[in-house]
Amino acid sequence: MKTALLILTSVFAVALPASAQFKDTELKVSPRTLDREKQINRPKQQELTRGLKITVKNTSTQPLGEGEIEWALLVQRPSLQRKALLSTGKEKLPPLKASEVVTFNVGAIAVQDTGTTRQEMEYQVIVHRGGIEVAKAESTPKFSQMAQSARGANKKGAGNGKAK
Repeated sequence: MKTALLILTSVFAVALPASAQFKDTELKVSPRTLDREKQINRPKQQELTRGLKITVKNTSTQPLGEGEIEWALLVQRPSLQRKALLSTGKEKLPPLKASEVVTFNVGAIAVQDTGTTRQEMEYQVIVHRGGIEVAKAESTPKFSQMAQSARGANKKGAGNGKAK
């Protein structure tokens, strides 16, 4: 019973989006599947393309200057004798008015979705303003250590930030 509860808890922890609240910036990050719409009535795919939805909110009563969002996606490939795949990118964060929200859909990395070779996607998102880190969200505390041993899948990401 304890084992089943531990497994269930870890599954929910991986599936939940991460969020971080700092002094004046709220950061929410959630994984997204890019090619699921194309596969609605087809059998479950072996390989999916995954990315991130990043939402940044100004929680202060003052406008905030422009900044930068640094993101990284990592797919561990335990069944293959290759290193993990790493995809990184940067997005320009526009100045935000009080309570303004901006959303970015970024990244595209292949993930094995079924079978014994199922892979998990890990991520890290950092918001900088004026060269200072103001918000950070990670799917695992070991992300930086895992990313050091990875090889690049594609160093350019497909980001398209849109203000709401």
